[in-house]
Amino acid sequence: MTSQQVGHPTYRSSALVMNRVLREASAKHSGVRLLDLRGQLCNDDECPEVLAGTRVYDPTDHPTKPARARLANWALNEMFAKDGA
Repeated sequence: MTSQQVGHPTYRSSALVMNRVLREASAKHSGVRLLDLRGQLCNDDECPEVLAGTRVYDPTDHPTKPARARLANWALNEMFAKDGA
């Protein structure tokens, strides 16, 4: 889903349900960590075009190169972080 679609009530509702299902499934398996990519690009109300001084989405609503780099760095840090660190 694009950022504009997620802002639409129908898609947002679907996204929230999918996220809930994924959280519930990951909670049943030790060692599984759910990475919240949306939380890195969006706030509670929207997915802004600019976040922390970085343009987030290109004209096709896909993450820009700097936003992808931010996501990659964050994801790698999260995947290899020690629990409790």
